[in-house]
Formats: sequence, C-alpha cells, structure tokens
Amino acid sequence: DIESLMNGLGDASLSTRLQEFFASWQELANNADRIAYRSSVLESAVSLTDQFNLMSTRLTDYRDGIAAGGAGPAFTGAAARDVDTVNQLATRIQDLNRRIQTMQNSGVSPNDLQDQRDLLVRELGDTVNIAVAPDYSITIDGQTLVSGDGSVRNTFALTDTATMQFSLNGAPVTVDSGRLGGMVQIVSEIDALSASLDTMAAELINAVNTIHLSGYDLEGNPGVEFFTGTTAADITVNPLLHNPANSLLDNPQMIAAANTIDDPGPPVIPNVRDGANALEIADLCREKIAALNNQTFGDYFSGMMSALGAKIQDAEALVKDGEAVVLMLESAISSSNGVNMDEELMEMINAQRAYKASARVITTIDELMDLVINGLKR
Repeated sequence: DIESLMNGLGDASLSTRLQEFFASWQELANNADRIAYRSSVLESAVSLTDQFNLMSTRLTDYRDGIAAGGAGPAFTGAAARDVDTVNQLATRIQDLNRRIQTMQNSGVSPNDLQDQRDLLVRELGDTVNIAVAPDYSITIDGQTLVSGDGSVRNTFALTDTATMQFSLNGAPVTVDSGRLGGMVQIVSEIDALSASLDTMAAELINAVNTIHLSGYDLEGNPGVEFFTGTTAADITVNPLLHNPANSLLDNPQMIAAANTIDDPGPPVIPNVRDGANALEIADLCREKIAALNNQTFGDYFSGMMSALGAKIQDAEALVKDGEAVVLMLESAISSSNGVNMDEELMEMINAQRAYKASARVITTIDELMDLVINGLKR
C-alpha cells in the first residue's frame, strides 16, 4: 500500500514532476523575455508542490488510519481496535481459566473448555506478542495479562499514537509481533518516509529560494521567495507569483530569471533576456545536496523508493519462511495432540485379532469340555 502511495505512475510520479520543474527553468533560461515560458515554470512548480502535498497527506492519512483513526478524544484506528480485541480475548480466557480450574479440582475433565481456551490463546497470539506458561498464565513483555487461575486480568492499552506506545496495567510494554507488532513496524516506516519527504521538500525550498532571491524579475525588481512552507505537507508556490484560486491572476513577470538588473547601455534598459538566474535553478537538478546524503533531488527520491522496494522483498521472503515454520509447528502439534490414522488402524487390527484369538480359545475349551462330558457318559 505504501509503495503505491509513494510511487505514482507517469505524470503522477514525483520524479516526473521534478524533471518537468527543472526542465521548465532550463527553457526559461533560453527565453527569459517570454511570458509563456514564465507561466510554464509556474505550472510545473504548482504540479510539483501539489504532488508533495498529496503524497504527504496520503502517508499521514494511512498512518492515522492505523494509529489514531478519526478525530476525537478516543483512539479509533486499527491499532485501537486490536487493543480492544486483546482485552476481550483476555476476559474470555480469564473466565475459562477459572472454570477449568474449578472442574479439575472437582475431578472432572474439562476437555471442551480446554479446546476453547486453546483457540482463544491462538487468536490472542495472532494479535500481540504473548508468552503462555504451562498453567495458562499469559504475559506480554513479562507483564501479566491473565493469571493461570483466572484471579487476575490486567488491562492492555494504547497510550500514545504518535510513538505507538502500549501499556499493561499502566506499565509500559513492548509490542513487537502479531498484528499489533506489524502495525508498530509499518507506522515506523511511514514516519521515516514522511521525514525523508519533508527533508527533500525543505532542501528544495531552501535551494530554489536562495537563488531566486538573488536575482531580478522582468521589470528589474529584486526576486521574492519562490516557494513558501517548510515541509512536504505545506510547500506551495508563493501567492505573490501564483494565485491558487485563479491562475489568470498569476504574476509570471515576477519570476527572477535574471542575474543583472539591466544592460550597461547606453542607454540603460532592463536586461529582459538575462536568464542566468533561471539557469542556476535549472542546474540544481544536478547538484548534490549535503542534507540529501550528497545526492541530487532525483537520486534521493529514487533511493527512497529503492530502499522501500528492498524492504518489501525482505517482507515477502519472511512471509514465505514464516508460512513454512507455521506448517511445521502445526504438524508437530497435530502429531502430539491429534489422531494418527495409521496408528489407530493398527490398534483396531490388533484388537480384532485379539478378539478372534480369544473367541478361538473359548471355542476350543468348549469343544474339549464337550468331549470330556461325552466320554464320561460312555
């Protein structure tokens, strides 16, 4: 899901929008006196900032869907629902532990209840990392969730959605497996991707603004900030240049494409053909940025996607390995607790043969008794 949120196809990809943005500055450098090329720069810049905003929003929404959910004082995301599931399962297991112990103390075998408990414990283990003792006391990260005799059941809680922290009876516990463990891991991945995207946006804002502020617009005025904002979530084109409500009210003449105010003359006139400043911004596409691990903007984003793809491949490999382990363990459980058809068939054949042998002994004794009785009569 995250890969699809990050990696739009064609015109929707951030890589494409970056290329178009820097290419538009290159075209403007060669046509600094043409308003159409200035408008093209604004269009490509708006498309780029929109893509940054969209990707940031999608990642945030996906994260909140896991951790926080909807607005309000209570946590309503998927993690909160699974926390409720843990507490519900713990309540049912607590009840079964009590009933099973009572029946065992009375000399009654509670097989059905034990089977129910096994199913609930398995479902609980699918949800969160637990340890189960022989008496069926259950712990999470060393803290008691349910006691073996059912006298104790502590409450499991999600205490902080920002950092995905959990507690058991008020004490912090680490969640690192089960569905909740997977959620903790994926939220961490989203946070890392969001931070990288914010770094990329911030460096783009800083680099473009630094150059744009040093130049002059079509009328010889000093340049203004080209971008506003500080992160991928709020990066926008300066409203002085672009009117988001109506692009017809844009001010492309304010783009600082020139490095000089005017030609030296005589006579002194604005140097409308000077595109040297636009060329500097276009050259940013090849500049290695220290904050981006000494990579270009394009390489940095490609590296983010490559790293994400590698993690997906690792996860897929772990799934296959995990499935094999689960099958092995299930087979071991079945061989220990289940019915072996071959063994049962052999037992049945042996019983049948023993019955036939016993019947034959009785028949032989009956025949011998008959001979003895008849012999006495003679």
